[in-house]
Order: sequence, then C-alpha cells, then structure tokens
Amino acid sequence: MHHYRARQADRSPHIHYIAGFAAAGHDVSAGPLERALLQEPASIHALIDADMTARLSGTDEYLEQVLGQHVQARTVDWRLPRFAVLNGAILLLRTDHASVPRFLVVRESHVVRSMATLFDAMFERAVDLSVAARFTGQSGETGETENRFVRVLTMLDAGYTDETAARKLGVSVRTYRRYVAETMTQLDVSSRFQAGVRAATLNLIPAPRSGADH
Repeated sequence: MHHYRARQADRSPHIHYIAGFAAAGHDVSAGPLERALLQEPASIHALIDADMTARLSGTDEYLEQVLGQHVQARTVDWRLPRFAVLNGAILLLRTDHASVPRFLVVRESHVVRSMATLFDAMFERAVDLSVAARFTGQSGETGETENRFVRVLTMLDAGYTDETAARKLGVSVRTYRRYVAETMTQLDVSSRFQAGVRAATLNLIPAPRSGADH
C-alpha cells in the first residue's frame, strides 16, 4: 500500500476491489486488504459476493461503521476472485487459498486495465448492497413482509396476470397491485421488468418454470 500512497500525492484516488470479508458464525470482519483499503481517503467501489452478503448482520450499521460514506458497495450472485485495482495503475491479486493471505502486485498497464474493465462490467450488473440486504438476512430471520415480497416476485416471474396472482395469494387484485408496488420500491426499481431482472440477480426467485396458468 505504501507504493500506492506515494503515487497518489497529486491525484484524487479511486479504488475498485472485490471484498474478501472473513466470517465466523454471525460475526463478519474485514480481512487485511479490506482494512488497509478502507483506511484510504479514496472513492471506493466494492463488490461483495452473495454468500457473504447473506451473512452480513445489520448491514446498514455495518456499512456505516466499517465501510463508511466513501464506499459504494454492491453484490452479485456468484463467487468472485479477490483483487483490487488502485487508481487504474496497480492490481493486487490474491493468490493464496490458505488462512494467511498473499497478494500478487501487478503494474503492467494492459493487465491492470483489463481487470478494471472486468470489475466495471460486474459492478454495472450488481445490486446495491443496501437493497440486497433487505432480502438476504440471516437464515431463519426473514420476516413476513420479506416472504411476501418473494412470493410476489415469484408470481411476476411466472407471468401470471394480476387476477390469477391475486387469487393464488388469496388477496384482492387491488391488494396484489399494492404488494407489487411495495416490492418494486424495496428493490429500488421503476418497472416490473426491472424487478424481475433484479430479483434474478439476487437469486430471489426459483428456476424458470416450463409454463404458467395465465
């Protein structure tokens, strides 16, 4: 990190990194790379894989206390390699599979740019962590409202009409449409199509069905 700091004296620093948090039970803590990066007065884009997102207890407080206001964190539904791109100039690539972390430092510009481009592509498809946290609580802690959101998303994914979906959920069409609007708000989207895309990204809905009763 001292090489990175030396190069940032006259620049506005920016960091892209794949977060590698350590988890034991319900306790989640930042790894050594995360602790070093989060201490930097830089604009940070962070990606966290869905497995770890689901284990973040009290995510809003976690973001406020650990990540801070200078970090934009998002999550994706697949496991991610651990790396960081520092200001588009340095790549830190985690190379170990043991308890002691090791990182390869790469300064070759083509490789660094390629990894930055890869990160940007993943980040563009990812979901804001604060949104994901509403649906990925600890096992057994999902509330009735969250379960209702998932049921509504399942109805939308199946392609049911509002009338059919309302009947299957045992509510009026008016109530079902209110549920849909609430679900879209929770997912921070403005259309049913966007809700479906985001739900798929967060792995909130089951595998596609072969057909539906419309």
